[in-house]
Amino acid sequence: MQPAAFTKKRKLKFAVFEPYILLIPSMVIVIILILWPITRTFSYSLMSYSPIKPNKIGFIGFENFRNLLRDDKFMRSLSVSATYASMTVALQFIFGFALALLMRNMKRIRGFFRAAVFAPWAVSGVLTAIIWKMIFDGSFGVVNDLLLRIGLINKVIPFGTTKFTRS
Repeated sequence: MQPAAFTKKRKLKFAVFEPYILLIPSMVIVIILILWPITRTFSYSLMSYSPIKPNKIGFIGFENFRNLLRDDKFMRSLSVSATYASMTVALQFIFGFALALLMRNMKRIRGFFRAAVFAPWAVSGVLTAIIWKMIFDGSFGVVNDLLLRIGLINKVIPFGTTKFTRS
């Protein structure tokens, strides 16, 4: 039988390495699904390949990158993409920050505005489109029903169609 001090020391050593041992399966998955394809893609970018001659593949180093950086169309598209990305991120940040500041100071209708702001984020776009289509449906839509009940219209309005009949 082993002394108690020996088993405590052994458990202590295992406790130090236990988190790392438990990370091994997830790290293997990350390596297989993310790092391996990135490595293979980078290695392919260093090769010469032609779809006309698929068997003739050769190592050319960074020549593909040099050609890409010399291409005016690529540099123009990179500039347009960077401008678009930076502008949209900046505008979204400013708009979101302003909306957050407005919502912070609201007392009575804070819950309504929180729901109105976070509902599109929480509900998928497809579901939102289906709901709006049902609300404005010409046969059984809520908008037409409400407008008919309060007497603003006499006939249903075919929302979402290109043919409107005038009477």
